[in-house]
Amino acid sequence: MNVLVQDLKAGFVVKEDVCSQDGHIIMPKGMKITKHRIQVLRAFLIKEIRVQERISLSNPK
Repeated sequence: MNVLVQDLKAGFVVKEDVCSQDGHIIMPKGMKITKHRIQVLRAFLIKEIRVQERISLSNPK
């Protein structure tokens, strides 16, 4: 699913490589999103990315 960067939350997983405007990979497929990585996406002016799913950050009991 496509998600706006402003709506991303820690725990989402990148579904497709995210590239800068000049074609360099900023975040590879399979990378888990963190608060810091959201800031990186904003710095590169990325508006939207494809994500797989949200992974729980807590350990299930």
